Amino acid sequence: MAGEAGDTSPSTSIGVNLPNADWIRAEHGSKSVSLGNIIDAYSKAGGKGKLGEFANDKEKIALAEKYGEIGDKLHTALHEVVGHASGQMNPGVRTPRETLKSYASTLEEGRADLVGLFYLYDSKIQELGLVDDWKKTGMESYDSYIRNGLMTQLVRLELEADIEESHRRNRQWVSAWAFEKGKKENVIEKISRDGKTYFNITN
Repeated sequence: MAGEAGDTSPSTSIGVNLPNADWIRAEHGSKSVSLGNIIDAYSKAGGKGKLGEFANDKEKIALAEKYGEIGDKLHTALHEVVGHASGQMNPGVRTPRETLKSYASTLEEGRADLVGLFYLYDSKIQELGLVDDWKKTGMESYDSYIRNGLMTQLVRLELEADIEESHRRNRQWVSAWAFEKGKKENVIEKISRDGKTYFNITN
């Protein structure tokens, strides 16, 4: 088992986008790195127990087993390369750290996640030869994102602790927003069965 100290403690990041300074990115560009060995280690270390416990049905489990790993890798790549590395500040607008203050990092992570999710559910990734079924890969990625954002990421926290880390906060608010906004049309069902809770995307 390997671990880290500092901002990423105890688990290492699976992707890095450098530099963080907006002025350097604006003048010189940026570099995005996906750490394939870490992604591979996480996928092998997780086991299937959590999936069986939190996925709504056998169809969701089968989808995750077949498309989960590639969907995860693609979302990380799109998050880092297209999400973080895209966009520029309008002239005269101050940096997010000045305007959004303590929310800047969480909102930036949310923006990158949403950009990644948007492009992940697109036939272009199949045209490029990255997946064999873009719809199923996209469906699984959305399923796992909602499941993780609303529920499974909470295992990393002490009971009743607040979500404070930017990546976790972003996943929580993106997932909770989608759940709340889709309630009227039952876009995401919250299912209680045998004393357990599941989330099922219907649209």
